[in-house]
Amino acid sequence: MSRGKPVVVRLVLDVLKPNTLPVEMLAENLLQATGVERIQIDILERDIATETTRITLEGMNLDREEIKKLLEESSCSLRSVDGITVEKTGSRGAWGQ
Repeated sequence: MSRGKPVVVRLVLDVLKPNTLPVEMLAENLLQATGVERIQIDILERDIATETTRITLEGMNLDREEIKKLLEESSCSLRSVDGITVEKTGSRGAWGQ
């Protein structure tokens, strides 16, 4: 039995964004990243100039470097990766095969 290649299917990011950037625009920007199919953005804290957000991205084979680049292009700062889900390719529905 061959093992599949590990791929990132979910990322949870702690991101600082300017409060002038609407979350809808940030979500649209991040949807351009390879593999991203779904995004959830939660605003955790606000101050005068920035908002602390938790961004959850889901999809198949998420490209972390591309996502980081898109965040930087949106004037956002990636503070940490707070969660990650990785699967082996071909592992969905593999039981019993």
